[in-house]
Amino acid sequence: MTSEAYPTILAMITKKVVAQIAEAEQLTIFKAIEMFYQSKTYRLLADEKTKLWWFSPEMLFTEFCLEKGEQHV
Repeated sequence: MTSEAYPTILAMITKKVVAQIAEAEQLTIFKAIEMFYQSKTYRLLADEKTKLWWFSPEMLFTEFCLEKGEQHV
């Protein structure tokens, strides 16, 4: 993937994960964005070299939940 395309991919994936967080936690989208952006999961996703962008939004949501010590099915 080119470095120029990565911000677009990151934004698309982030949008889907944040929506899942907001729904699962019954939060506003703004609070869900804040929580995700402050997470280790997002920091790793934002680093293109980790290749976490290969994970589905559902897998990233699961990683986020595991990071928080929660399980959502």
